[in-house]
Amino acid sequence: MSSDSRPDNLDDMEAEGSLWERMRVLVRASRGFWLVNSVNFGDGIAYFGMLALMTFFF
Repeated sequence: MSSDSRPDNLDDMEAEGSLWERMRVLVRASRGFWLVNSVNFGDGIAYFGMLALMTFFF
C-alpha cells in the first residue's frame, strides 16, 4: 500500500471535469431524462405520502 491515500482512479475522475462542469451537463440533459426522473420523484412522494396516511389507521 502506498503512502498516498488517494485512490488510483481519482486522477481519472478529475480529468473528466470539475463539479461545475458535471452540474452543467446534468442541467442540460434531455427532456426525456427530466421527464422520467420527475415521474419517479412524484411516485416516491405519493408512496411515502400514502405510508404516512396509513399510519393513522394501523
